[in-house]
Amino acid sequence: DTLQFFNGEYNLEGKEFEDVFIKELKKAQDTLADKEKIAILVRYNYQIAEIKEICDKCGINIETEIGGELFRIDPTIDLFKLVLALKYNQSPKYLFNLYTTSYVSEILPKAELWDMSKDEIREYFYNNLPKSLSNWNEYIQRLRTEPVLKVLRDIVDEAKPWDIFSQKIDADGDDVERCESYYIRNLDQLFEKLVLASNTDYLTINKLSDYLEVMILTRREEEARESYDIEKSTSKIICTTVHKSKGLEFDTVILPYCEFDISCAKAKGDVDLIYADNKIGYRIKGNDYESTAFENDLYDELKGNEFIDRKHEETRILYVALTRAIKKVIYLTDRKPNKRGYSDCWKKMIEEV
Repeated sequence: DTLQFFNGEYNLEGKEFEDVFIKELKKAQDTLADKEKIAILVRYNYQIAEIKEICDKCGINIETEIGGELFRIDPTIDLFKLVLALKYNQSPKYLFNLYTTSYVSEILPKAELWDMSKDEIREYFYNNLPKSLSNWNEYIQRLRTEPVLKVLRDIVDEAKPWDIFSQKIDADGDDVERCESYYIRNLDQLFEKLVLASNTDYLTINKLSDYLEVMILTRREEEARESYDIEKSTSKIICTTVHKSKGLEFDTVILPYCEFDISCAKAKGDVDLIYADNKIGYRIKGNDYESTAFENDLYDELKGNEFIDRKHEETRILYVALTRAIKKVIYLTDRKPNKRGYSDCWKKMIEEV
């Protein structure tokens, strides 16, 4: 079947956006068949909150997934518990906490440990190592002479926590592959973050545990590479970012924000620096917001290149959004074209397709 495009127009000055959005959403709802879903895809997390507020006012229930969960999801929490067990490898508390992770498939033998002392519990762990961590003693020894991330990666490769994760949540059929993909992709992303964090300093097991603890406790926002919950959701209407919708498909996709100016996607301060190809262009604003006190000869050239790169990136993101739809795409636009002088936006890209 051919993918259908529908344009819902509103008057931005007349505050019609909410009315038109709800009207288009309800029309899409009314045409949904059983098991079909609607995805409201946005560019940024704050837009999810805006859409949720609009739907709540109208009594429309939608499921939302706001970004920032890389440091809150199972692959990260499991790795943090693994790091703590390696760091405090004589502590029964941290050793047996591994049984709550996807690095251990066995069930914690609580009955056998009930009357044991701490020393006896520790001895029990080392005498009955989980099958997936049978080389535990070797890992601890290697941490004294080898890079911590190398040892961790070897543990991951040998333990295969994604297999255990899918078993623990009772996944079956196609869900097994989906669960494993979710775990692997986000664990890979976490390792990428850890590599970047270690570029400026030598990473030890202590520094790694401190880093993860800060990221988790402060709820550091970092979008996960793949969302398991959205894919698993039974909700008829989902609102999420385009980034998190990668790999998923929905019968209808609604793009409510198509008027944002690509050239101003990233706000600049009083000093705008651009670095590319070993060149630096800069502009310094004057006291008046619109005035420029000084800029060098490279600024306009590099600024143009930066905009081209940004447009390519926005084109790629829009492509991802459009290809999530199976049957229908609904995009909302201001009926007054280029009212704010936007020369490039998603609306223009869609209408050029």
